[in-house]
Amino acid sequence: MASLKEIEAAALQLSDEDQLSLVESLLANVQADIDPELKAAWLVEAKRRWTEIESGRVGTVSYDEVLLKIQARDDAKHQV
Repeated sequence: MASLKEIEAAALQLSDEDQLSLVESLLANVQADIDPELKAAWLVEAKRRWTEIESGRVGTVSYDEVLLKIQARDDAKHQV
């Protein structure tokens, strides 16, 4: 059997579309083993969050904004 590093190297050679298909397949395999009660609880939570976003009660933050905030926080920690 190939090592994880070999599999990863091969996967990175795939097209973006094939990489996404591989990720979806792997996630589906892992999610199949998730406790149904846990899965149901996450579904309830996801729906609750979506409802809050749709109602305007909470807003969203872009990935770039999150990265900037994390970087700023890390920079502040290192300046102490």
